[in-house]
Amino acid sequence: MRAKFKDEVMQRNSEVRTRQGLWRSFYKPITRTQLLVNFYQLECLLRANVSLAEALEDVATGERKMVAARCWKTIANDVRAGCSFSQALATTDTGLDHTALALIRTGEANGHLDQACASVYHYLKWHSATRGRIATALVYPLFSLAVSLAVIGFLFISVVPSIEGFLMSSNAEMSWHTRLLIGASAWVRQQYQGVLVILSFLVICVALSIRFSSQVRLLLDIVVLQLPLLGKVVLDLSLSRYTQCIAQLYGAGITLESAAKISEQAVSNQYIRSQLTQARVRMISGDSFAHALGLQSVFPALFVRMIGVGELSGQLVNVFSQIAEQQQVDSETTLTRVEQMMGPTLLLMVGSVLLWIVVSALGPVYNIAIGTAIGLT
Repeated sequence: MRAKFKDEVMQRNSEVRTRQGLWRSFYKPITRTQLLVNFYQLECLLRANVSLAEALEDVATGERKMVAARCWKTIANDVRAGCSFSQALATTDTGLDHTALALIRTGEANGHLDQACASVYHYLKWHSATRGRIATALVYPLFSLAVSLAVIGFLFISVVPSIEGFLMSSNAEMSWHTRLLIGASAWVRQQYQGVLVILSFLVICVALSIRFSSQVRLLLDIVVLQLPLLGKVVLDLSLSRYTQCIAQLYGAGITLESAAKISEQAVSNQYIRSQLTQARVRMISGDSFAHALGLQSVFPALFVRMIGVGELSGQLVNVFSQIAEQQQVDSETTLTRVEQMMGPTLLLMVGSVLLWIVVSALGPVYNIAIGTAIGLT
């Protein structure tokens, strides 16, 4: 009866997740910050020899959001019904990825669930810090670009037409860049509403395609890797995340093949993930891991050599940890470089447009004023 009830619980939760799949793809009931606090609390309670079900009930009681509290109560009830902690997490929409679930399974297998919760806590903390660093690097440039485009649009729509009327009435001779400015301003005034609608539609279509089409995501990921600086950041962060996960899983006793397969899910770039999958398949066929990775063009030579050294020395866990730390440092260095270059690049672009507007619009006005002054004298 207990096994039957356990199967019914898992089937029920699976059906709920299927019905709410589209909505849950955009909304998560438990945020990443909440998960950090929850798993830290679970670690402390389990170390104090509190039973898993009681610890989960305590976590649910401490949640202020009703949706999050309901999720943890559901997990606690499933555990009481006979499900393992990893199964209950997998069938409840907590937002945990495959790597975090694999860490929990490892803790269940070796009897150290408190250590597994600590590993999930550190993994989520590292993941949040990385995402926060990327978001910080992108917020300022995007905000500056939006403000600059708004200012340029205002100049094209409001300021340039008034100067155009003055120039036309004075029959002044206009240079090529002034005529280009007037033509661009007229086009923007006539078409900007349609352009905004089309751009909004394209943004929505691209966002939905990226969300639901694996082919579009793969193409976009390949394009991103080809971009200067940004491609290196994505590659460094992906390899850092991959090696960090595989170090934790392989060090916890999971076989290298299984750890590599699970860690691939932590890589968001589909092209890099496919290259890792191909290397893993070659390794299963009998090739060494380093040689299999070396056959893929995307991985740096130093990354491959260090894994080869780890295989020869039998210290793969330490090597994976060192690679993760080195890739993290490299990504932070590149991100800092991007942050430092983004401001001057935007300033140069916006300054060039503003210089064009000033020279093209005010130059003829200045010539008319000088000519008038000479005529009066």
